[in-house]
Amino acid sequence: MIKLFIEKTSTRARTMYYDWKYMKGGKEPVRINHKNALAWYPLVDPYKFGNFEAGHRICIAPLTMLRAKYDNHSYSPMQVEFYKLRLKAGSVVFSEAMAVSKQACISLRVCGMFTDEHEETIKELFDIATENGALFIPQLTHGGKVCPNTVTSEPLSCDGVPQQSKPPKNFPPEEYLVNGEAYTFADPIRMDNSHMRQVISEFVQSAERLKRAGATVCNLCMGGNSLLHSFILSSTNTRTDGYGGTSINRIKFPLQVFDAVEKVFGKGNVGISMSFGFQCSGNIDNVKHDFKTHILMANELTKRKAHHYTYWFRYEGQGTAPATDDFVEAYGKWEELRSRLRSEFKGPMIASGFSTKAPEVIVEQIVSGKADMVMMGLGSLCNPDLVNKIRHGVSHEKNFHRLMAVPRIKEDSELKDWSEADQARGYIDWPIADLPDEPPQVIHL
Repeated sequence: MIKLFIEKTSTRARTMYYDWKYMKGGKEPVRINHKNALAWYPLVDPYKFGNFEAGHRICIAPLTMLRAKYDNHSYSPMQVEFYKLRLKAGSVVFSEAMAVSKQACISLRVCGMFTDEHEETIKELFDIATENGALFIPQLTHGGKVCPNTVTSEPLSCDGVPQQSKPPKNFPPEEYLVNGEAYTFADPIRMDNSHMRQVISEFVQSAERLKRAGATVCNLCMGGNSLLHSFILSSTNTRTDGYGGTSINRIKFPLQVFDAVEKVFGKGNVGISMSFGFQCSGNIDNVKHDFKTHILMANELTKRKAHHYTYWFRYEGQGTAPATDDFVEAYGKWEELRSRLRSEFKGPMIASGFSTKAPEVIVEQIVSGKADMVMMGLGSLCNPDLVNKIRHGVSHEKNFHRLMAVPRIKEDSELKDWSEADQARGYIDWPIADLPDEPPQVIHL
């Protein structure tokens, strides 16, 4: 048994004495880096997450990377294996956002939850989670007008304005080219009341499928270019009816979806994810324009006893975030917004977007009280036993997209092969460290 002796201070743990001797199979001791173990210590502290006893503060992010069955939207055997490796005792694992209908899919290889096969496939993962003592949280979404013409010729939209951004070049090659040309976004349909009832019904039907499959908690994706996101933002919602204009009007439809799904799962069993500081439907999301809207949304979610609130802000230098004056201004406003969200929303807060940062930056989210849990994305992309490595202070690789095979378009006319062997590389073949499953014994002095 590894023993970790620490003294708790008001803000963090500091080492007093650390015995790193652990006899591995009666042979050489495994040298545990006590500095690493203590640096990450607050992240492996148990946490009561709703009705679930989480063994640590780390949520595993949805990282299935466009590997669903082609044009079927069902989990592939490779995706099932990916989640199996991570559904361990005390773990909280989020699924990728599953489309609630064919019309809601943003790719031919995203997962859906609108057929019997979808329901049956994911049931295996809920069974594994229950058996292992893990919490598997499924996400539901609707892509809105960012659904390409390879999927639908009639995408739905909040305001009917055509998609402005260009198609990404990281989709599987078989759908990037359509008749030899890059795919496009069809002109969207401006949603009327009948479309809204249709979408709400699709969310409910998908939620019912998840409930039958074994889900106890559900997450609604209200960020990341989704249809619900476009209703919330003033830059993408130009409606002049009861669903546009004021903050209370712009959050009305997302809350109607939330309420409908909550009736399926019960009070306190539905959470949301929200993103800030990057493009939505071709428009920069500058949080200063929607500050009041996000605070109002947090208040409404508190009234509904939402299970959790996950936020992601794209920091300067991360991803495609532009280092512009507008972005710098948005960054400053975001720090203020995050503090307000923390005080207004009374449920568990999950911080995302920090996995490429130094340990002290990630840990600070917990010890400062800014968040209750952190979502590890890029830092755990390939690593199936990230939490156990952190627990024992073993060096863990910061795995970025380049370590995992992803579909890429070299040139418009030259496609990279997207074979099954490529899909597996870095996805389900990452080595697992030979470490004990039980956490180190922590002695508070």
